Amino acid sequence: MNHRPTLISFCLAAMLVAMLWLEQEYIASESASVPDTIFPALIPRNVEEISLNSPSCQTLIKKGMHGWHMVYLRGGRQVIEDFADDFLVECLLNDLAGLSAALPPRHVDKGLGEAWQEYGLGLWAQARGDSLQVRYGKLQHTLYFGTETTQKSPLVLFYARRDEEEKVLAVDAKIHAWLTNSRDNPDFWRSRQVFHLGAKALPRAIVWQSGASPQVTLRAERQGWFLYGTGNEANEAEPAAPDVANRLVDWLRALRIQEFVYPEDTSAAERDLRNAWLFGYHSEQDQEYVAIAPVKNASHLAARVYFSGDQRRIAYYYLLPATTVKVLQDMAGHVRDLRLLRFAPQAVRRIEQSGKEGWKLERNESGWSVTSPSSRAVKGEEVHSFLVRLANIEAVAVAAGDAVRPALTQSLVLTLNEAPHTIHIAWAETPDPQGLWPVLVSPYKRLLLLNTEVRQILVASYLDFYDKRVDAFVFADVAALRAERPGRVYEAVKDGETWRLLKPVAAPAEQTHLEEILRCCAWIMAYGVLGEGEEARRAFACGDAAYRLQVRTRATQERLAIERTIEIGRVMDEKYYALWVSGFPFVYKVDRKLKDAMDAELYSCQPLLAADAWRAASEIVVRRRERQLRYADGVWREQDGEPSNKGEKLWQLLPRLRIAHMAEFTSAVLPEREADMAIRVNDKSGEHVLWLWRERDQLIGTWPSSGQRFVLENDAAAVLWQETE
Repeated sequence: MNHRPTLISFCLAAMLVAMLWLEQEYIASESASVPDTIFPALIPRNVEEISLNSPSCQTLIKKGMHGWHMVYLRGGRQVIEDFADDFLVECLLNDLAGLSAALPPRHVDKGLGEAWQEYGLGLWAQARGDSLQVRYGKLQHTLYFGTETTQKSPLVLFYARRDEEEKVLAVDAKIHAWLTNSRDNPDFWRSRQVFHLGAKALPRAIVWQSGASPQVTLRAERQGWFLYGTGNEANEAEPAAPDVANRLVDWLRALRIQEFVYPEDTSAAERDLRNAWLFGYHSEQDQEYVAIAPVKNASHLAARVYFSGDQRRIAYYYLLPATTVKVLQDMAGHVRDLRLLRFAPQAVRRIEQSGKEGWKLERNESGWSVTSPSSRAVKGEEVHSFLVRLANIEAVAVAAGDAVRPALTQSLVLTLNEAPHTIHIAWAETPDPQGLWPVLVSPYKRLLLLNTEVRQILVASYLDFYDKRVDAFVFADVAALRAERPGRVYEAVKDGETWRLLKPVAAPAEQTHLEEILRCCAWIMAYGVLGEGEEARRAFACGDAAYRLQVRTRATQERLAIERTIEIGRVMDEKYYALWVSGFPFVYKVDRKLKDAMDAELYSCQPLLAADAWRAASEIVVRRRERQLRYADGVWREQDGEPSNKGEKLWQLLPRLRIAHMAEFTSAVLPEREADMAIRVNDKSGEHVLWLWRERDQLIGTWPSSGQRFVLENDAAAVLWQETE
């Protein structure tokens, strides 16, 4: 007999019973943990009205379109009507939603009067004690409070009665504290925000007026923020600085009341505020204004203002922090936009400059190009960079409304794809007496004052948009060069990884200086284009350059051999020079790094001959005046053939002779008789001749074959001079 199906059915039934039992236990435990709230159906967001009542006063808090509103009444008469503090109201609602009885409710089983009196609720709680009424949806509940009683419980309990129910509730003391604060402080529920603009709402206009001065309006429009009433030409709209305007809106939201006040002499207070700052805003539905005036106690007296026709009325008074007017003055003083232009660079499709050297740039499907005075494609990056610099120009000031307008003879016109479709900028050729440049900007007809530095952006040349990158040659491919500068001509070749000089003398080259020259001209990023073609080359004196470089590269698998001639022309200022590179159409403006590199000495100031070369020499002749020392066959001898005891000293001195630095170069070969000392060295490579003479305290040397002169280091030269006396 198979019992397996029966066993499986029994196990399933047992598991089902266990699950049902656990579920019932869970529901029971959850039910036990949920408190028995006094207002079980209250949801804070659904509450529409709260009333806090005491025998002497009443506070009504109602929800409106723009938040919570409060009315404070005393003896049935309205005393205060104002915005309520949203945070306090939300805290009260959360407390009410979670309010539960501290002890099980006690039903009244005796006479009503005796029962209410026993729990401190008075004979008729709704008439003589405190009460709280809350309305949400179609429900309305009232909670009547009594006074604190001294029961034997260690807890401090407050008693209440809900609606007309005949049972007494022990409730949390903080609920009673809300009524106490409301009863003792008429300003308790009032919002301390000066303005009640929402966190995301944007005012349509912000208005301020200082005393009897004209009113200024900051208006938000589709194109941004604009100022009205600033006294500019024809009183037209003037762009406002968007960052300052946004800071002003944020400040408007953040301004807080320091203290509510009730002046004894309201007529005197109103007189104080008559010529004070008037500040406020209006949006589509609302408008709020305040009048602010400094007072002696380092705060500012302020009042909420409303208008009845053209008459200004005051709703109530309060104090603001002492810094309020200063902050307002500072922001109002900087809200005028000193940015010359505000436009999107990518929206520009044509740029036209008129004046002495007019030009025009246009953008088409293939990019930007110059259409006048010549026709050539230009770098879009350069045009974009120019437009960005133009859009970031800041003026020093806005000219006063009565400023004399100079003759504006030069202009720049931007054509855009969006409104405004054209922007005109006109400026004078000469600055005003203060050294500032008046610039008129349309369509807003503002006369701005620029300093000389930013004005240079306006007078840009079309040449500035050409490619300023000059890749003259590949540094690693250079095989030989010729460098000319005043008094020097060098020719060098690359032998493997080492450079050596061919002229002015065959010698090792100063590797660091030579490679610095190549680095400065292999990849040039110029600071501007000065001109185009041979005419510009002559105009900037590149053809007659005293500084000239000829570079020859070797052929590689990737590149053919090329030759470049680079000429440094006229000095533009102390930092920049004109530069021409063969194979490129322009004359460029470059810094002085290449010139400074070419001024450096390319001869490597090494010993005249290595120590081994002196030792390996077959003959050395040192002549000084009428005296001569000669080394041959391993022996030093005097002129008469006698062995000399100075030989060992000369072996120590000659390898130490080093060039300190190169001197001038001359093509004239000096006669040997003019030299104060002559040294001849014969070795396997041939004869080396060195002539020396004394000038002041220096020993000057030259190779007669080249005319190159140099100055020897003093230490060994001075000893040599002394030893050959």
